[in-house]
Amino acid sequence: MDGCVDPSSVADRFSVHFSRSYSCNDVIQADRLSSEYQRLRDVYSGMPLTDAEEIDTELVSHVIADLKRGKAVGFDGLVAEH
Repeated sequence: MDGCVDPSSVADRFSVHFSRSYSCNDVIQADRLSSEYQRLRDVYSGMPLTDAEEIDTELVSHVIADLKRGKAVGFDGLVAEH
């Protein structure tokens, strides 16, 4: 990403990028939704998360590699040419 190949630096840059892309526009609503999520999560009885659901640099790399070239950028700002 931006010519950087160090996994830690790439992860930091993605973190900054997506923090900017997915910021809330209503702090009160975001807090309310977070509280509701936590309340519902406490009584959730579905399948537990395992290591298979872990997001790491390898998964991100594969997802980006599978993007179609020449497509318009999405709201996250990513295109295959990254």
